[in-house]
Amino acid sequence: MVAFCKSLAGPGLTMHKSGLSSTFDLIRWSCALLVVTHHARQLVFAGYERLQAPGLIEKVFYGITALGHERVVLFLFVSGFLVGGLPLARWGEKPFSLLDYGIRRFSRIYVAFIPALVLTWALDQAGLLFLSESPFYAQVAGATNSWFHFPAVEATSLTVATFLSNLVMLYGVTAERFGSNGPLWSLANEWWYYCLFGASVACAHRKAIVQLLGVAALLAIFSMLPAGTLILGIPWLAGMATCLLIHRGVPTLTIPAALLIFAATLIITHPLHRPSAVAPHAFAWRALLGDAVLSLSIALLVLSIAARRVTALPGARVHRVLAEFSYSVFLTHYPVCVFVAALMQKAMGATLQTAPSVGVIAIYIGCLFTSYAVAVLFYLAFERRTDAMRSLINSPVKSLRLKVRAAMTAG
Repeated sequence: MVAFCKSLAGPGLTMHKSGLSSTFDLIRWSCALLVVTHHARQLVFAGYERLQAPGLIEKVFYGITALGHERVVLFLFVSGFLVGGLPLARWGEKPFSLLDYGIRRFSRIYVAFIPALVLTWALDQAGLLFLSESPFYAQVAGATNSWFHFPAVEATSLTVATFLSNLVMLYGVTAERFGSNGPLWSLANEWWYYCLFGASVACAHRKAIVQLLGVAALLAIFSMLPAGTLILGIPWLAGMATCLLIHRGVPTLTIPAALLIFAATLIITHPLHRPSAVAPHAFAWRALLGDAVLSLSIALLVLSIAARRVTALPGARVHRVLAEFSYSVFLTHYPVCVFVAALMQKAMGATLQTAPSVGVIAIYIGCLFTSYAVAVLFYLAFERRTDAMRSLINSPVKSLRLKVRAAMTAG
């Protein structure tokens, strides 16, 4: 098994020289922007089907901000490429360390995730206390809102038990969302893909005990995860596979042709991700097909860029800066948008869920601006300290490993 994993390794990937680094930076920050504009629009504006004779500008705006699921697919593809594909591709240069992998993933996710849950609790409690008349904050358990993307926030969704369940990534598995932060389901999915990857690599370890633990972990995770979570692993696997295919002489398209196919695929597959009056299993198969086709088009584009040795995209430095805090944007935007929308609605006496107007547009812009302002502050306070957290964890772990080795040697 070890030999097989080493056979997957390529000659090494130079991300910056291949132009993939700036490409992925562009994808990361644009996906973050898409998710904020998508969710803020759902909170503030009426659905497209309720508009009366929408004009061209409205059609374009609603079309762009409707790409919520596509954003998830893009993001998971990049995650699979970087977190799964790169370690395997570099196996020949640097042996894969399960311990180092676990520490890196834990540090990257939890350094900002825990504070994000605390921020969610604080904003939601403030909303329940001061903005109880808003449809976003329910005072009655079980209250719903037909146009709210996620159910209205209830005090019962802010319990310690729900907090802890979300903390260990059980949201969408065995637990409900914590407060208003519904979008965190995709982070939970990604975490379990990390775990599945680590367990799979453990199955290829040279020690039998590690192999057995890897098999046990795989069986436990597969039996626990819902089918929908496993289906959304397709983009992650596609990203990993694409990374392994680079520099292996795979025939590629020109970049313009790959871009055209990607754009066409976005348009064609979008309806497949819309719930409709079909049986749940039929919708699942439609979504599976849509994710697979879209992932393939992304793979073609990435392979084309890598094959052309593009040095960097125009504005590469800007893409890098914007991508740096994209994780913070994702973690914090929804509770911020909910609170700001409710606050501005109360202050302006505006009516939400209407066609675009001056007042509603002002609330929408307020949601976007505040979300990004909070995300930047959040990045400066937490996300950029990922390396420091990794070092903090590494130090006692390395010390413990040395003591264990010394004890085994002495024995």
